[in-house]
Amino acid sequence: MPLIHGRGAASRLSTTRPLALRRRIVVAATAATTALLACAGGDAARRGVSARAVGVAPSADLVIRDASGRSAPLSLLGRGDYALDRPTWSRNGKRIYVVRQRCAGCRRVLAWVSSHRGAPHRIELVGFGEREPVGHVAWSQDGRWLAVAAVDAGGERAVALVRGRRARALRKLDDANEPAWSPRRRSLAYTAEFDEIRRIVLERKAGRKPRIWAHGDYSEDQPAWSPDGTRLAFSRVQRSMTWDICVGRLDRAGVRCLTHTPGNDRDPAWSPDGRKIAFASDRLGGSAGTRAIFVMGADGSHVRRVTGLSSDNSGPAWSPDGKRLVFVRRPLARTP
Repeated sequence: MPLIHGRGAASRLSTTRPLALRRRIVVAATAATTALLACAGGDAARRGVSARAVGVAPSADLVIRDASGRSAPLSLLGRGDYALDRPTWSRNGKRIYVVRQRCAGCRRVLAWVSSHRGAPHRIELVGFGEREPVGHVAWSQDGRWLAVAAVDAGGERAVALVRGRRARALRKLDDANEPAWSPRRRSLAYTAEFDEIRRIVLERKAGRKPRIWAHGDYSEDQPAWSPDGTRLAFSRVQRSMTWDICVGRLDRAGVRCLTHTPGNDRDPAWSPDGRKIAFASDRLGGSAGTRAIFVMGADGSHVRRVTGLSSDNSGPAWSPDGKRLVFVRRPLARTP
């Protein structure tokens, strides 16, 4: 079993600290690249494109497109926000929930918008105090609980559970983030940092003792459950210093990486029927290292592109009927 108790895993990992430091540098560099990309086309220099000539505009929109990529995309926010985190659908497919930031100096807030377009609605959270929601949000299978990461003034993150408008912190692990509910039981997966390596954490029942799901000395994050609850897709940093999409079963050791490209493959999302996985990748390059949305078979076959390279696209999420994808789109902007 690849499930390891959190304390034991931390003790075991401490013997690999030099490699762990390398992994932290990779994670930090990736995060920095993403932040620069969102604000000023920071990845352009690496690809030989002048950041002064082209970049990603500091604005973001939620876009819905059919999973085939053939129909015209539907813009949900129109004017766009300064920053949007990865969205998620309500169980009935009528709403899309997202953490949004209207301007550079604005607080992040949790909001929902109709999947048919309309004005966004802010959700006031009781019990958050001075903390702000951040990152991906996830609904429990019964629709009663919303999991979201919260960050305090010191930058410390914790996963919180929201029911109605009330929120309570689940656990304070180092840099806890990216919650994902199991579709079959009240189990929660999220990520945290142990000895400077990102690990996926599992709680069989939310609020119970956490366990680490680890596979060697690799940083692993962005867990996504298969519809039957037996597997997790996730993103793993490889020795090539790029990210691949991998899949592992919860009842046995070993994982299989589905992508092997020079680019960074991130944000895996299972289709409701379990046959496909959507993800974002910069494998095709493009101006300022823009990302496109791809869909592949759950075994890694039949990879096809859903969006073009005229904008930066990330964070895909499937509609409950499996016919549409919502994702974050950032337009390109030319600067003097």
